Amino acid sequence: MGEHANATTIRGTYAAFATGDMETIAASWAPEVRWHEAGSHPLAGDYKGRDEIFGLFGRLVEESGGTFKAELEDVLVNSVGDVVAIHRATAERNGKRYSAREALAIEMTDGKAVNIRHVVADLDEANAFWS
Repeated sequence: MGEHANATTIRGTYAAFATGDMETIAASWAPEVRWHEAGSHPLAGDYKGRDEIFGLFGRLVEESGGTFKAELEDVLVNSVGDVVAIHRATAERNGKRYSAREALAIEMTDGKAVNIRHVVADLDEANAFWS
Protein backbone atom coordinates (compact mmCIF):
# COMPACT_ATOMS: atom_id res chain seq x y z
CA MET A 1 0.00 0.00 0.00
CA GLY A 2 1.40 3.37 -1.01
CA GLU A 3 1.24 6.73 0.66
CA HIS A 4 -2.20 8.20 1.36
CA ALA A 5 -3.25 10.74 -1.30
CA ASN A 6 -3.63 13.48 1.33
CA ALA A 7 -0.02 12.95 2.46
CA THR A 8 1.12 13.28 -1.15
CA THR A 9 -0.92 16.49 -1.50
CA ILE A 10 0.66 18.02 1.59
CA ARG A 11 4.17 17.03 0.47
CA GLY A 12 3.44 18.84 -2.80
CA THR A 13 2.20 21.88 -0.89
CA TYR A 14 5.45 22.10 1.07
CA ALA A 15 7.47 21.76 -2.15
CA ALA A 16 5.37 24.54 -3.69
CA PHE A 17 5.92 26.79 -0.65
CA ALA A 18 9.69 26.33 -0.99
CA THR A 19 9.57 27.65 -4.56
CA GLY A 20 6.89 30.32 -4.04
CA ASP A 21 4.34 28.44 -6.17
CA MET A 22 1.15 29.86 -4.66
CA GLU A 23 -0.99 28.43 -7.48
CA THR A 24 -0.16 24.86 -6.44
CA ILE A 25 -0.77 25.68 -2.79
CA ALA A 26 -4.14 27.27 -3.61
CA ALA A 27 -5.15 24.15 -5.55
CA SER A 28 -4.58 22.01 -2.45
CA TRP A 29 -6.77 24.20 -0.23
CA ALA A 30 -10.52 24.66 -0.15
CA PRO A 31 -11.46 28.28 -0.99
CA GLU A 32 -12.76 28.79 2.57
CA VAL A 33 -9.63 27.33 4.22
CA ARG A 34 -8.80 28.61 7.69
CA TRP A 35 -5.39 28.93 9.32
CA HIS A 36 -4.64 29.42 13.00
CA GLU A 37 -1.16 30.81 13.57
CA ALA A 38 0.11 29.83 17.01
CA GLY A 39 1.33 32.29 19.59
CA SER A 40 0.71 35.81 20.84
CA HIS A 41 3.13 37.67 18.54
CA PRO A 42 1.97 40.15 15.87
CA LEU A 43 1.55 37.45 13.19
CA ALA A 44 -0.44 35.09 15.43
CA GLY A 45 -4.17 34.66 15.04
CA ASP A 46 -6.82 33.38 12.68
CA TYR A 47 -6.74 33.78 8.91
CA LYS A 48 -9.71 33.00 6.67
CA GLY A 49 -9.39 32.17 3.00
CA ARG A 50 -6.45 31.81 0.69
CA ASP A 51 -5.76 35.53 0.32
CA GLU A 52 -5.46 36.17 4.06
CA ILE A 53 -3.20 33.14 4.49
CA PHE A 54 -1.03 34.18 1.55
CA GLY A 55 -0.80 37.57 3.27
CA LEU A 56 0.55 35.80 6.35
CA PHE A 57 3.12 34.00 4.20
CA GLY A 58 4.17 37.33 2.73
CA ARG A 59 4.65 38.78 6.18
CA LEU A 60 6.73 35.77 7.28
CA VAL A 61 9.02 36.31 4.31
CA GLU A 62 9.11 40.09 4.77
CA GLU A 63 9.74 39.97 8.53
CA SER A 64 12.58 37.47 8.04
CA GLY A 65 14.19 39.30 5.12
CA GLY A 66 13.40 36.31 2.89
CA THR A 67 15.12 33.78 5.17
CA PHE A 68 12.03 31.93 6.42
CA LYS A 69 11.96 28.25 5.46
CA ALA A 70 9.81 25.28 6.47
CA GLU A 71 11.60 22.02 5.65
CA LEU A 72 9.26 19.05 5.80
CA GLU A 73 10.41 16.17 8.02
CA ASP A 74 7.41 13.84 8.12
CA VAL A 75 3.75 13.52 7.19
CA LEU A 76 1.28 11.48 9.23
CA VAL A 77 -2.30 10.66 8.23
CA ASN A 78 -5.15 9.47 10.46
CA SER A 79 -7.98 7.09 9.59
CA VAL A 80 -10.20 9.86 8.14
CA GLY A 81 -7.43 11.40 6.03
CA ASP A 82 -6.47 14.35 8.22
CA VAL A 83 -2.76 15.15 8.19
CA VAL A 84 -0.04 16.21 10.59
CA ALA A 85 2.95 17.68 8.77
CA ILE A 86 6.10 17.99 10.88
CA HIS A 87 8.71 20.47 9.72
CA ARG A 88 11.79 22.41 10.81
CA ALA A 89 11.20 26.16 10.59
CA THR A 90 14.22 28.43 10.28
CA ALA A 91 14.52 32.19 9.92
CA GLU A 92 16.66 35.18 10.79
CA ARG A 93 15.30 38.48 12.01
CA ASN A 94 16.76 41.52 13.77
CA GLY A 95 20.03 39.71 14.49
CA LYS A 96 18.22 36.68 15.94
CA ARG A 97 18.04 33.15 14.55
CA TYR A 98 15.08 30.81 14.84
CA SER A 99 15.23 27.06 14.36
CA ALA A 100 12.40 25.00 15.76
CA ARG A 101 10.46 21.84 15.15
CA GLU A 102 6.89 22.74 14.30
CA ALA A 103 3.82 21.05 12.85
CA LEU A 104 0.67 21.75 10.93
CA ALA A 105 -2.45 19.85 11.98
CA ILE A 106 -4.49 19.83 8.78
CA GLU A 107 -8.14 18.87 8.52
CA MET A 108 -8.83 17.58 5.02
CA THR A 109 -12.12 17.29 3.12
CA ASP A 110 -12.31 15.81 -0.37
CA GLY A 111 -8.52 15.96 -0.70
CA LYS A 112 -8.27 19.66 0.20
CA ALA A 113 -7.14 21.39 3.37
CA VAL A 114 -10.06 23.11 5.14
CA ASN A 115 -8.57 23.91 8.54
CA ILE A 116 -4.87 24.29 9.38
CA ARG A 117 -3.54 24.74 12.90
CA HIS A 118 0.09 25.74 13.35
CA VAL A 119 1.71 24.04 16.34
CA VAL A 120 5.11 24.96 17.77
CA ALA A 121 7.35 23.18 20.24
CA ASP A 122 8.15 26.32 22.25
CA LEU A 123 5.58 29.13 22.11
CA ASP A 124 7.73 31.46 24.18
CA GLU A 125 10.61 31.11 21.71
CA ALA A 126 8.31 31.69 18.72
CA ASN A 127 6.66 34.69 20.39
CA ALA A 128 10.04 36.25 21.24
CA PHE A 129 11.36 35.76 17.72
CA TRP A 130 8.35 37.15 15.84
CA SER A 131 7.68 40.06 18.28
